[in-house]
Amino acid sequence: GENQKSGRRIPKGYGIHVTKAKNDAQANCHIVLHADATNADIVKSTLALSYLRRSLADSVYTDENGDAIVPSLRSRDCMDMIREARDETSVAFLQFLKVLSAAGWAPPARFLFGRVTMRAEWPIQGRVGTA
Repeated sequence: GENQKSGRRIPKGYGIHVTKAKNDAQANCHIVLHADATNADIVKSTLALSYLRRSLADSVYTDENGDAIVPSLRSRDCMDMIREARDETSVAFLQFLKVLSAAGWAPPARFLFGRVTMRAEWPIQGRVGTA
C-alpha cells in the first residue's frame, strides 16, 4: 500500500543491517489483555504476538540504494497482519495443546504462571472525541 512507501530510512552507510531494522519494526508491538484473562489467553496472545512481530519484521524492505526501510505503521494499518496472526494462532494453539498432552503435560492450568497478584486496569470511559 501507499503507507509502506513512507517510513524510517536506515542508510546502508550507517552500518545498521536489515536485521536491526527488522528488530526495530517489532520493538513497539505489545499485547494488552483483559483483567480476567486466563492462562490459555496468555499463552495464545504470546503466540499471536510472535506471529504478528514476524509479519512486522517481514514488512521491512530495502530500496534501490540498499537502505533498509522500516514502514511507519499504526494499528489500523496492520489489521490484515493482526487477523492473519489470529488465524495462525488458532491453528497452532490447538496443535500446541495436542503436543503438550501427548508429552504428558496438562493444558494451561489456572495458575500455570503462578498467581497474578497485580494487574493494571484502566476504566473505559467512552470513545475519544465523544461528548
